[in-house]
Amino acid sequence: MITVYLDSQDYSTLSSSRIEPAQEQIRERLREWSRSGAVRFVFSAFIVSEAAPTGPHANDFAIARGELLSNLCGENALLEGWLLLQEEARHLSSANDSPLSPLSPTGDFFPEIGFDDPPSLEQSVLETAPNRAQRRKSFKNGVVRPQFREQLRKLLSQTYVEQVVTKYPMKLEYADTFARFALGETSREEASAALRASIRDPRWLMSWFAANPELAKPIMEMVRKPGREMGLKARELIQYRDSFQSDPQTRNMPSAVWNDTAELKNMWVSHTSATVEYVAKRFCVHSDSLWPEHATAEGIAKYCPGLNAMVRSMLDSVWDSFGGGRKVEPTDSQFPDAMHAIYAPYVDVFRADRFMAPHIRRQLEGSRTTVVSLLAELPAVIERRLADR
Repeated sequence: MITVYLDSQDYSTLSSSRIEPAQEQIRERLREWSRSGAVRFVFSAFIVSEAAPTGPHANDFAIARGELLSNLCGENALLEGWLLLQEEARHLSSANDSPLSPLSPTGDFFPEIGFDDPPSLEQSVLETAPNRAQRRKSFKNGVVRPQFREQLRKLLSQTYVEQVVTKYPMKLEYADTFARFALGETSREEASAALRASIRDPRWLMSWFAANPELAKPIMEMVRKPGREMGLKARELIQYRDSFQSDPQTRNMPSAVWNDTAELKNMWVSHTSATVEYVAKRFCVHSDSLWPEHATAEGIAKYCPGLNAMVRSMLDSVWDSFGGGRKVEPTDSQFPDAMHAIYAPYVDVFRADRFMAPHIRRQLEGSRTTVVSLLAELPAVIERRLADR
């Protein structure tokens, strides 16, 4: 069996109602491999986030993407990205050579989602009783009267479940668990497990996203927001460079680094290595791990391959516009594409778009991973990797 990570766009292309015959053949071939167990298709929270609808016009497309994702991947979820990077940091800190699996042992691909505790019976009465007379009637010595207790308990659990279903993507089949939690008949851990079981299903999530666009926005923005922020910073960097090159006072200075492409490239490479080290240090802090005193770029690449691939492929792609002669400004999609590269070192076949694929591929030279830049080439690559097992 080999492991394959598809590009977000693949789920859109292959689930489209206007799919072309050649693409339909690819989709059916992927399904055959998935059903047979020859290929394990995996997905991440980043994939789910990008599959979510961007508005009412995209609801049906998102549901179709969720259906295809569930059909191909099943429960083959990868660890939430930042959790994987923290695990890498721990391996770096302890020089741990044991293999690191990116697969989520529970099928969870999002971090823990908290939810509010139900109010006490007394608090619920105080908040819902229409007037002081009704509150006095319901209480005796500060406690809800026995004759009202059972009726109010049922009302409390029903109200609490309605609030949870409205606010969180919980399947109705788990409503009874939350009703019992509201009544103190089961634990928070069991209620949390019920919510996680709902979230594990991308098919259900897409339907919930479509019905609750405002509540789903934080999840949808998980990838899109940092993409916009990093895209803006990258474009500002290009504008900063352009302002110096166009300024008569600085343009022709002999010491101006932009007059020496080789020197500029050396500085960029040095900056990239420093950035990789900085990010690795930050994840050591987040994972409560000590930074190894003699950490090297090679060590970071060995123990933190996902982090290394993400940072280096992102900055490598920005270099194309900054000093590599590419006329197109960096886009908001480059950082999200680099975020997906966290998982690239851990799979056999990794799909990326035509622009980002060579940047990711460069970071994975000598690894097990084949980076594929075109969907049309994917079946042949999978066939070859299966034959090489």
